[in-house]
Amino acid sequence: MFDDKEVTTGLPRSVITAIAGTALSLAALIWLGICLLDDLEARENAVDKIVRAEHLLGEIARLDEILTMSAHMAAETADNRWIERYEHHVPQLDEALEAARQLLPEASLGPLGDATYIANKALVAMGTEVLELLRKGKRPTAKNLLISKAYTDQKKIYKDGLEAFHEFVEIRTEADRRLAEQALRDRIVLIAVIVVVLVLAWLFAFRGLRLAWQQAQAASAAAGKAESTLHDAIETINEGFALYDKHDRLVTYNKGYISVNSFIRDLIRPGVTFSEMIQTIAARGMVKQAIGREQKWIAERLRLHQQGQESVERQIADGRWFKVTERRTKDGGYVGVWNDITDIKQNEEKLRRAKEVLQASIDSFPGGISVFDADLKLAAFNQTFITLLDFPADRFKEGSDFADVIRFNAERGEYGPGDPEEQVRERVDLARDFEPHCFERQLGDGRFIEVRGSPMAGGGFVTTYVDITERKKQEQVLEDSKLAAEESARQAMAANNAKSEFLATMSHEIRTPMNGVLGAADILSSSQLNPEQRKHLETIRHSGETLLALLNDVLDLSKIESGRLELEMVPFDLHKLVRTSASHFESQALNRGLEFGVQLSEGLPQAIKADHVRIRQILFNLLGNAVKFTPSGKIELRASADAPQGDTIGLRFEIRDTGIGISDDIQGYLFEKFTQADASITRKFGGTGLGLAICRQLTHLMDGEIGVESIEGEGSVFWFTVRCELADASQLSILDEDSSLNVTASNAVDRPLRVLVAEDNAINQMLVRTMLNKAGIDADVVDNGQEAVAAVLRTHYDVVLMDVQMPVMDGVTAVGKIRAMEDRVSSIPVIALTANAMAGDREKYLAAGMTDYVSKPIEPHKLFGAIERCTGVAVQKRSAATGNSQAAG
Repeated sequence: MFDDKEVTTGLPRSVITAIAGTALSLAALIWLGICLLDDLEARENAVDKIVRAEHLLGEIARLDEILTMSAHMAAETADNRWIERYEHHVPQLDEALEAARQLLPEASLGPLGDATYIANKALVAMGTEVLELLRKGKRPTAKNLLISKAYTDQKKIYKDGLEAFHEFVEIRTEADRRLAEQALRDRIVLIAVIVVVLVLAWLFAFRGLRLAWQQAQAASAAAGKAESTLHDAIETINEGFALYDKHDRLVTYNKGYISVNSFIRDLIRPGVTFSEMIQTIAARGMVKQAIGREQKWIAERLRLHQQGQESVERQIADGRWFKVTERRTKDGGYVGVWNDITDIKQNEEKLRRAKEVLQASIDSFPGGISVFDADLKLAAFNQTFITLLDFPADRFKEGSDFADVIRFNAERGEYGPGDPEEQVRERVDLARDFEPHCFERQLGDGRFIEVRGSPMAGGGFVTTYVDITERKKQEQVLEDSKLAAEESARQAMAANNAKSEFLATMSHEIRTPMNGVLGAADILSSSQLNPEQRKHLETIRHSGETLLALLNDVLDLSKIESGRLELEMVPFDLHKLVRTSASHFESQALNRGLEFGVQLSEGLPQAIKADHVRIRQILFNLLGNAVKFTPSGKIELRASADAPQGDTIGLRFEIRDTGIGISDDIQGYLFEKFTQADASITRKFGGTGLGLAICRQLTHLMDGEIGVESIEGEGSVFWFTVRCELADASQLSILDEDSSLNVTASNAVDRPLRVLVAEDNAINQMLVRTMLNKAGIDADVVDNGQEAVAAVLRTHYDVVLMDVQMPVMDGVTAVGKIRAMEDRVSSIPVIALTANAMAGDREKYLAAGMTDYVSKPIEPHKLFGAIERCTGVAVQKRSAATGNSQAAG
């Protein structure tokens, strides 16, 4: 194949050809060298791209973990430092995601990439909403949002998108690197071939120069050397290489060619024909494409071989893929190169699977999705997009214009009345300058959909469509329920107000005659009575006090149920409270032959801050029941405390008795209203069944509990707990049974007083005047507020006792007019005398201008105490002295 023409005068033709070939080869080598440098740079860029992509993905995962942890920790702890950390890292995550999109924009062009981007924005928006809820103190709502379905759904979309993105990056960047390396190898092969050609050209030139004196010897030596050099060059090529002559006989090949055709290793040798090779390959099942169709494949292969221009991809039996490139030489020979592209094909398969995952993700989206590219062409969509928007099944496909979709909707009236083409132009203009949006739209068939659109980097946008018809129905149901609930609440409030008004009215109406009963009994008690008369008087007093206690229980229960009972938290001596409460019942117990004891445990604090009046009320109720229901044996009051927790402490009180006990079936509802252990108890012992119900409500108000442990016939243990604040001993209030009443100032004077009594009830007029006269106080009486206003203008009074409810002019109006008069009159102390004892009445009257407040039935010591506080004049000592002298007389 190396034959040449005869040498003629001048340079041989082979020398001229070699020189020309050398020039062309040098130019080709320079160009290939530049391309080689570009390929090297491309390979390095591909490797660098892999490193940067992996770094960005790692950074995105790290920032996502920080944001997730910060949001949950902020919701759990409400610590502002977690909120600040969240807000600090949100921009960093956005920058990392944007950098990834810029580095590999094709990885985020698909619908899943946009879904991931949308999910990230949704998660950041939810995180920001969590922070706003936390700032508003709505911590439970914030925690619920973090575990809501909307949040977990977006989190899953975001996580799946990142995983697909990560897989896409690995596949694409690895493919880029391999393609760069493949291009580099191709360049090297071409350079090697050119080097061989260049060497051959120079061998031809060398042979031509030597032909003048030793043609045969030089030609033989040159040919041998050329063949050796060519063989060595071919062996350096990594790809499979084979050279056939113009008769299709194998001339030379390398180890790579043997590796590719390992199934016919025994056949490969110089001189074997191409046809023999192909037939043996087909017969031995070496090429997968030929299996089952061997003869047809052989014919196709030989036809392409004769054409001499083939570049095809083939998979051999062991699973490897090769790119086969065949070229004819000028002398009719044949050069074949087999490049191993197994890795590239595997990466392509991964890319295909990733695309399937992307499409599957789009198809699995519960709503419709459409993606339009920068040219406003439909790039991707799912079936729900077609069915939800009621498009014909074959109307739109990939590549459809956005304008066509809008025109279809406009022509069927989806956008309301108007020119369809104008509606199309408006919406196309908006799409070209796309802005994120979210709105609700009602379709022609009455359904509602939520439409969300987001622009894509590089142009285009993705839109989601969700059927919210059911949600709209539920919202309407909720709205109707809310209105119904508000109406029910309004009716309940009206009923509660009516109940409170009724109780206030009944309280006033009952307390007014009770004032007369108890007042008359008190007056009679200072008279000379025989034993039988005093016994009847005590019956009247006891019955009146019992009825008043019942009234007070009903009012207490009403205050608690309406939420109008407020605790008065003051420091006091706990030890003294327990002992003074017990002392009220100790004498009763001893008179009945019962043992009575008090036990204060070690560690029980002395100074605490709580509502001592309500604690004493519970103790009185439980101790009274213990004395009432214990015919023999003993009663013991115990008080103990838990370990302090910060500035608070839990107190426990137990009242133990050896009384009649309570059966198990009664204990379950003993603390319900109007409940007693036995109906016969009412007849035998009396009572309404309200006391224990009030005790339970009071303990709950003080963050405590109440209960009972009892064995019928053996006794009971009633216990209750309350939560109190610890107080300093220097803050203690002196608890005295009458401390709130005996408030006579140390500098009080003893002088005659003149009092005006404004009262419309004749009996109450008589009772109050009698009480005052016994204390040596002169009193004038008027029937209503108008007369009281006129009286204070005529006469100077030290104090006015003003009933609240009176005809002509009530007490509140009257005191308002008095306060509006000149200084001499406006500063007169006015004490409210009222049968109104509901929660807030005292504060209401004091705010109206009253100086003090005494509720009916009027107890003399309370009335005198109020007068002493207002005037600074000692009244009770004088009253006691007068009473003693009368009793003596």
